[in-house]
Order: sequence, then structure tokens, then C-alpha cells
Amino acid sequence: MTEHTEAGLGHNEPPPYDVDQMNLFQKKLDDFADAAGAWLDLKVIENEGQAERLNDFITGGRRLFKQIEGQRTADKKPHLDAGKLVDSTWKRLTGPLQIAAEKVKPMLSAWGAKKAAEAEAAKRVAQIEAAKKQAEIDKKLAAAAKRHDVVGEAAAQEEAKEAAAEAKAAERMSTTGRVSSATGGGRTAAMRTYYTPSITSRRTAFLALEKTHGAELDETILRIASSIKRADAKAEILGIEFSADKRIA
Repeated sequence: MTEHTEAGLGHNEPPPYDVDQMNLFQKKLDDFADAAGAWLDLKVIENEGQAERLNDFITGGRRLFKQIEGQRTADKKPHLDAGKLVDSTWKRLTGPLQIAAEKVKPMLSAWGAKKAAEAEAAKRVAQIEAAKKQAEIDKKLAAAAKRHDVVGEAAAQEEAKEAAAEAKAAERMSTTGRVSSATGGGRTAAMRTYYTPSITSRRTAFLALEKTHGAELDETILRIASSIKRADAKAEILGIEFSADKRIA
């Protein structure tokens, strides 16, 4: 038997629950556990009288469970109420901050999108210029090789290296539309892509997801099927087989 009479070592405050009620229910639980052990030792019900007594035992267990849950709820309520008060009080401060941020974010998103579009355009220009330069150098190399001009060919090869570096630099150009901090104390804001799915073909989507998320799909299907069967015991669903077993409710 476990007595709950005081808080653990190092705690000066009393437990946040009714200790006397806890000890009372602990004693009842100990008795219930002993009785459960005796029933389990019996293993098999042999007559109607035993079945009726076991039914009463299970009912008593449910009753004790409800009593303990009721006490737990009662003990917890003041703390829940206090927590709600703390949340509501502090959210008076954080709420306006969240609302303000959400209202002005579209402005920054629009600016970031503009910067991203400009950066994308600049990148395309840089790529086009790099491609043009490479094409001109290719012509120089071909012409130098045709006339056996090794000096001109070597010079063109050096230019080709520079052009390749410029092409790589063009590929690395950022197009994220980043916005830095004016004071240096804020984080750098960057455009992010958010994806919102919509179903265009349920069957096609199912077949695609089945390959990689079959288990999750099974759980969802079985949950829906169980719900349908609970609502209508005669319901039949193509592709689903129901097995029935009788249990004491």
C-alpha cells in the first residue's frame, strides 16, 4: 500500500491534490487489486453465481474508476482555471503582436516577391550573356585551330576559363528575394514556397500514395470503415471484410 502524505524531498509546497482522498482511493485500489488477483487465479468461470459476482466486480471497478476520475478532475480544475487565467492574461499582450505581424507580412511578401522577380530577371540576363560569351569564344577557338594559330588558341582557352567561371557565378545567383535587417538586430527574411494540395483525381492520388504511404492509408480506411459499421451494423463496404467477436461491453 502506498501512502501519499507529503510532497517529495526538496519541495516546500503541498501536493496539488487532496492527499486524504488519494490515500482513501489507494486503499480501495489495493483491495480491488487483491480481488482481481483472486479472480485471475480462478482462471475459468464455472457457474452462474461466479459469473454474476464477476460482473459485479467489473461494475465495481468501473464505479471506482469514475470516482477516482471525478476526484482527479476536481483536483485539477483549480489548476486548469489558473492556467487559463495565465494564458488569457498574457495573450492580451502576445495576441496583438501576432495580429500586427500577420497584417503587415503581406507587404513584406510583396516586396520580397518583387526582389525575387528582379533577381530572377538579372540571373537570366547574366546566363544569356555568359552563353553569348562562351559561343564567341568557341568561334575563336575553332578559327584559331583551323589556321593552326596556337597562340590564338591558347588565348581563347584562357578566355574560356573566365567564361566558365562567369557562367557558374550566374547559376549561383540567388533569386530568393531576401530582406535584411535595417539595424542588424533582426533576422533576414526570405521568401519561402508553401504548397497547398487539392485533389484532382482521388483514384490517381490513392494509387500514387499507396506505394509510399500504404500503412497510413490503411489506418485511415479502417478508421472510416469502423465508423460506418458502428453506425450501421448491416453496412457492407467493397474491399473491406469485417470480423466479429463477442465481448462484454
